[in-house]
Amino acid sequence: MKKQIVFLFFSALTLLASCGGNNSSSVKPSTEKPSLSSKASSTPKASTPEESTSSLPSSTYTTKVLKPDGTPFAGTQVQWCSGTFCMTPVMTDSEGVASRVLEDGKEYFVHLPSLSEEYTYDGNTTKQDETKKDLTITLFPVTSISDNTITAAGYYLTSFSKKVSSVTYSLTLPAGSYTLYSFNDYGEASITNDVDPKITIKNGEETLASDNDSGTGKNFSVSLTAAASTTYSLTIECETTMAMKLPLAIKAAA
Repeated sequence: MKKQIVFLFFSALTLLASCGGNNSSSVKPSTEKPSLSSKASSTPKASTPEESTSSLPSSTYTTKVLKPDGTPFAGTQVQWCSGTFCMTPVMTDSEGVASRVLEDGKEYFVHLPSLSEEYTYDGNTTKQDETKKDLTITLFPVTSISDNTITAAGYYLTSFSKKVSSVTYSLTLPAGSYTLYSFNDYGEASITNDVDPKITIKNGEETLASDNDSGTGKNFSVSLTAAASTTYSLTIECETTMAMKLPLAIKAAA
């Protein structure tokens, strides 16, 4: 009896083995779901500066952000960009300082992507490389524009919508000499690097000043001698198809 049971047992194993080949039509497809780890392993991991396999030497690059009164600006984002590639932003600490280990031998544009419209800065003066690893950005206070009228020297944000590529303001300044210039960020990674801003100042039909930096797509700068109690027309144009704000500075001669 025991011999018969053993014989039947091995016969069953032989039968099962003969039905388990890769080409067998009797095997049901597996319904087991892939694990999360197998999914993750099929996705390339993004490289960070600290994980870069480049043979270039690296150093710590530091940016300090100060408010207009010179006090540290804590809790704002600092972002380093090289070419069209931008690193993950780093938050400034209580001293207004943010730092990141970056490869030497490259040029970096520093951006402040989370800055509120209470402040602005000149993004064209925030370059860093291995000869300038420590940078200080002092913010400018923004003066709001009321009723499309500008009545004093200061820093302004001119607004463009998606469908409007030019804006016109009434400009009434105290008598004196002024310089009006833009400081659009023209770094490669900036989405406004090729808007080619242009300024035109008129007194009635007479054009007093006009400039677009010879079409280089960078920034304009004009001089104006304002007469007392005179209102000028100030028009700024940008080649843009998106909503954006262009910083404008009006400085009185010293």
